[in-house]
Amino acid sequence: MAKRRRVKPYARPTSFDSNVLYDIRQYQLNKYGSMASDTRDVEHKVSGGDEIFHVVEGEILMRKKTSPYYSNGNLHCFSHVNGLSTREYKDMEYVGVAVTGFAPEREVYEQGFVANFGGLNTLYNNSSSTIKPGDLIVAAIPLGQSSEYQEGVPRAKCQFVPMPFKDAIVNCTPYEEITIATSRIMGTALSYARPKHTFDIILHKAVVMTGIEKLTEVALKERALAKTEKNDDDDLGDDMMLMSEKEVSFAPSKAAKKKVVKKSAKKN
Repeated sequence: MAKRRRVKPYARPTSFDSNVLYDIRQYQLNKYGSMASDTRDVEHKVSGGDEIFHVVEGEILMRKKTSPYYSNGNLHCFSHVNGLSTREYKDMEYVGVAVTGFAPEREVYEQGFVANFGGLNTLYNNSSSTIKPGDLIVAAIPLGQSSEYQEGVPRAKCQFVPMPFKDAIVNCTPYEEITIATSRIMGTALSYARPKHTFDIILHKAVVMTGIEKLTEVALKERALAKTEKNDDDDLGDDMMLMSEKEVSFAPSKAAKKKVVKKSAKKN
């Protein structure tokens, strides 16, 4: 299939690229294993042949955080949502953007392919959201629908999509919001793009504080402040207690009594 032309006005300057390997275990699990298309909790079924598992230039790459480590110690990733169960969605972590393609059934596995981790890049907006300059972009998983069709990619394939952070956390649980904010930040958009249009982005990793974390931080500060005030009140109460425990007598002392007796004796 013909690839869609991607006009790159910046020609990817200041880019940071590196070789990565295809996650062949995830590919085999999605294609042949228990996570195949007959599984009930798989939202995007496995159909359309091997092309849905191919990595295409410009696609978003993800990895499974709990995936068993390979003996070679390299970074392994993939670009398809097909075959992933909804339980696995919570385990996805953003890696980078594919610079070269990879076909697991014919390419040399040890060679791998190239991924872009940082710098300027041009991506295709295959999400349902409108991207505006300055938006913080995250790698999202289309829920309830497939990704927008991109030329050069099989129609049956569901891709990971770029989406503004504020749109990605809508209707998310606090746990899902924290996952997106800590492990799926892609970078900052530089141009405007409606769905099915390209946009420019600065790729950079970041961690965003979510609403629940902000509330937690405020609650911890208030608790610490209340504890400090309570300790101050306790210290003041202890001082008052010590003062109240001292015996206060208004009777004249013995020395004063002696002086009074002597003066009365002289008068006599």
